[in-house]
Amino acid sequence: MAVDNPFSTTPGAVPPVPPVLVGRDQEVELFTEALDDGPAAPGRWAAVGGPAGIGKSALLAAYAERARARGWAVLAEQCTEGLGDRVTRALATNVLDGGDAPAVGLLITVDALDASRTDELASVVTDVEHLELTGRDVALVVAGRPAHLMTVLGQEEGTLRRRTDVLDVGRVPADEAALALREVVDAHGRTVDDDALERAVAVGAGYPVVMQVLGEQVWNVAQGDRITTADVESALPAVRAALGPALHAPVLAELTDEDTVFLRAMARDDGPSEIASLAARLGESAQGVGVHRRRLTAARVIEPVSGGRVDLAIPYLREFLRA
Repeated sequence: MAVDNPFSTTPGAVPPVPPVLVGRDQEVELFTEALDDGPAAPGRWAAVGGPAGIGKSALLAAYAERARARGWAVLAEQCTEGLGDRVTRALATNVLDGGDAPAVGLLITVDALDASRTDELASVVTDVEHLELTGRDVALVVAGRPAHLMTVLGQEEGTLRRRTDVLDVGRVPADEAALALREVVDAHGRTVDDDALERAVAVGAGYPVVMQVLGEQVWNVAQGDRITTADVESALPAVRAALGPALHAPVLAELTDEDTVFLRAMARDDGPSEIASLAARLGESAQGVGVHRRRLTAARVIEPVSGGRVDLAIPYLREFLRA
């Protein structure tokens, strides 16, 4: 029988750390080079943007791992109330030099960027600038969904906007997802059939959070040392149930009521929706539908497809909206 589930996230980790970082090698290597290039090197100020479930938090965790391996201290923060005070207090307690050995530098990561907390983030930026002026090695990486990220960068007129490299994190290519999934399975005592792997990649749709949840559930239902297509299919109800609170509900919570109604209208279709049909279904003009379309496309909740139609972009969101 195979070993413990390798797709389970690290217990107690905030954010949860997946077993493998898929499709982000270039981003990690570029950031590692920035760490090695000395104080104020390009790339040490970065903003990671992308929709929910696309792997922003996992990328921050990978950055932190590389920094720690080089002797850096890491402050991993969420963009919540008191962010500025927490960072200032950490610096006051000598986070760089207070351990057994002085840290080489300091990486501050701020996840779940919130556009309503621009002042909190500005305080962190001031602290980082002060460290740079004293000659310390320091880096700042923030992460958030596109709307929050663009709002923050649009409002901030100083260092953050001027120096930050914006990384637009997209879906993981199918070939990279397949390679990573097979490597994890093989390394932990099981094999996966080619057709099962193909089905798993299709279900994951390039979203790391979906692939992680799917991998975890498939591992749980599989019997013996071989994973089959039947195992993947058997795991899907549990995957859909897990993704509701982990992915779909947080996405909808950030939308207006009107945009949610628009999505529910789209969910009535089994596939892509015609704009004219949506307008008739909602009793809105083409212009009104266009407002929803632009806003939800920018948030990467929906996406344009052929023939001027639109489709839901997030895996299993249709099923969640229909429930």
